[in-house]
Amino acid sequence: MNFATNKAVVFPTGKYYIGDLCYLNKTKEIWEELCDSWFENNKSIESEENGVTVEINGMKIWNHSTCYGDGCYIGFYNNTEYEFYVDSGSIGLVKVDELECKNSDHAIINMTCEFTPSYSYGTFYIGDLEILTSEEELLQIFE
Repeated sequence: MNFATNKAVVFPTGKYYIGDLCYLNKTKEIWEELCDSWFENNKSIESEENGVTVEINGMKIWNHSTCYGDGCYIGFYNNTEYEFYVDSGSIGLVKVDELECKNSDHAIINMTCEFTPSYSYGTFYIGDLEILTSEEELLQIFE
């Protein structure tokens, strides 16, 4: 691992895997290294607006905990609804390049502008994608 930070990080344009990072097929070892990096560097994926960004094997990875842990959450991007199934209590992103995924409980989104992922009061803001993980936010949509 090259770095770990809770500061805001700008990500370049490109295609990104967005979802529960435990579903990344390419590697059990990347998931384990990611988890280790949070503990070794005392970087919390909870309560930080900026989440945590780490670099592992040249891949810049961002992650943040959801409001209520595991579950199915709804996201919106360009008037399209996505479902995000979460088993690790968190949602993250990594540029896809050569990644493979175990299932389709995520989104592959082409980000056409640089973006800085963030989280506020249960909502993930990843470029133009918003993922709602707070019950209050979800209730407002369906009222």
